[in-house]
Amino acid sequence: MPVAIYAQTAGESHWNQLWEQNQLDQLLAVARRDPLSNHLPRHLPLSGLTLEGGCGLGQYVLYFRQKGYRIIGGDLSLSALRAHHRQRPEAPLAVMDLRALPFAGETFTAHISLGVVEHLENGPAAIIREMARTLKPGGIALVSVPWVNGLRTLFRPLLRRRENRQRQAGLAFYQYLYTRREIRRFLRPAGLEVVRFYPYSPAKGLREFLPVRRRPVVPSRPVASNHPLKVTVSGARRLLYWPPILALTAHMILAVAVKKEKEPPL
Repeated sequence: MPVAIYAQTAGESHWNQLWEQNQLDQLLAVARRDPLSNHLPRHLPLSGLTLEGGCGLGQYVLYFRQKGYRIIGGDLSLSALRAHHRQRPEAPLAVMDLRALPFAGETFTAHISLGVVEHLENGPAAIIREMARTLKPGGIALVSVPWVNGLRTLFRPLLRRRENRQRQAGLAFYQYLYTRREIRRFLRPAGLEVVRFYPYSPAKGLREFLPVRRRPVVPSRPVASNHPLKVTVSGARRLLYWPPILALTAHMILAVAVKKEKEPPL
């Protein structure tokens, strides 16, 4: 069973507030430098049409369109898409229910789902079925979810007890944490076979066990490329992405799955 996480802010108002607080240009800048952006293009086909399901403000749709990909985005949140279109009215984003996609079967060559399916308390099966239905045979599903990393595995009994106390205190369901085996288990019934995993976001995973008080962000001048601070940050990121540390601390994991080709008739 995946580990369930509970939180005080888990409803629609939480997501609406989140979209209103974020700026698209800032999120796009983060997408450009995020190590996740190195993994996605390795498996995303340039030909054909890609859907990002659960695109939020749509920064990855913009990111990949700027690189020449044919990609559209969909999200259940009208607030998120309104916030996007106030800044980029021409972007191909639309409101859609990922459990009942408004597309014919075998429409897409790829489907991107980043931090989406873990938020369904009854499990991801409905979204995954639609993802598989609308993918062409041999199509690529890029699905990321919060991961039961090495530290979470070690402290899993304590983690479960903590979250049970949260639930009993009346907090709402927020998301699941999954193991590699559990990810394969919810993708395989839809005909999606995992071929590669990429753990990522170790800093967030580490903060879970080493809480750091956040300081208010103070606007400042850009740091020069040769500044010692930038060198230090770069070195820290390389250390966090060293495979042994990444395996212990990565908050998220990206699964690359392929839709099985149709078997020829006998």
